[in-house]
Amino acid sequence: MAFVLILVKMGDHYSQVIQECGEPDAVTEVGYATTSIVDGNSTYIQNGRVVKVYGERNTVHIEMWTYLNGWKKRPLVLRFAGGVLEGISLGDI
Repeated sequence: MAFVLILVKMGDHYSQVIQECGEPDAVTEVGYATTSIVDGNSTYIQNGRVVKVYGERNTVHIEMWTYLNGWKKRPLVLRFAGGVLEGISLGDI
């Protein structure tokens, strides 16, 4: 049984991950993803009024960071979207 010590959590920024884990052994540029808000649940203040947002789009950069855990151990793979950690998994040996 293998134990993985996780020093970071979902929602952490690049800088927090580097501070806790150091520089990754490899960075893979995955590309870009576009998200959209279509339900009107997003709001903001404009000229003192609350405005609901419909159909807003946002494009974010996707990267995978790999940390090697030593010989014959599975690497730790972190997925970032827009500079924010959104996934942690174990890679293939």
